[in-house]
Amino acid sequence: MGRWDASSGGVSRAWGRCGEPTAAAPGGGGHRLRLARDHRRRLGGRRGRARHVAHALDPASAVTALVELISSDVVRDLAYFIQDQAGPGPGVLLLHSFWGLTSSFKALADGLADEGHTVLAPDINFGEFPDTEAEAVEQLGQASPDRLASLVLTSAQLLAEKSAEPTVSVVGFGMGGSLGLWASVRLHSIIDRVVSFYGTQQIDFAGSQSRYQVHLAEEDPYIEEDEIAFMEATMGLESLAVETYRYPGTRHGFGDPDGDSFDPESFDLAWKRTVEFLKG
Repeated sequence: MGRWDASSGGVSRAWGRCGEPTAAAPGGGGHRLRLARDHRRRLGGRRGRARHVAHALDPASAVTALVELISSDVVRDLAYFIQDQAGPGPGVLLLHSFWGLTSSFKALADGLADEGHTVLAPDINFGEFPDTEAEAVEQLGQASPDRLASLVLTSAQLLAEKSAEPTVSVVGFGMGGSLGLWASVRLHSIIDRVVSFYGTQQIDFAGSQSRYQVHLAEEDPYIEEDEIAFMEATMGLESLAVETYRYPGTRHGFGDPDGDSFDPESFDLAWKRTVEFLKG
């Protein structure tokens, strides 16, 4: 693993200062960032198996990095970067739920790398791991949309530079899914596929060039049916390709392997669909 200070050359320049919005920060018209409510149990505990050698995330790196940037306000930004030893593949930006960049999500990144992808998973919790649902909800309510947007957008841009193709895909869970949907409009020339697990957006999708796959629980008290209908309608107005799947008997968080709502059979099916979608 490589430890990087914010002063360390190209890495800090690529990410920007996390305490400040970049030029591409949110704003304007129907593209205003909306964070979905995501009330999931904490992922954690299990350590993902190290499958590749660790290197720093810089132009000379080859495989895996856990990048630590210390910003001017002394807030740590963590990211997990992995690709196969054979070299760069199609890029996937993996965005976690509000429980943080846990071992379970790193294991998902490892699996995508085994499929040939170059994967970047930024820590959109900025190093925080809430202990309770109430704490997680409070942290999400206090999150700065500009700050989150800056991190997600610069992450996508950095990943596009590191990947084998000029465009990247996004896979997000909960608030990560919401951020991915939003980013697909802001970075329409970079993001060409989005997979969202129980995350929605109430925005104008005009300008998007992405294909979408959305995985929803049968019972989800945190996503209103009219939100889903509105999102599908606005995507339809732009003639965007959308696949929507709802999994019988599941609850919000069914893709969380460590939570009470985890449904292994449904998540296995959803993840197979995700992997195939990313190949298409």
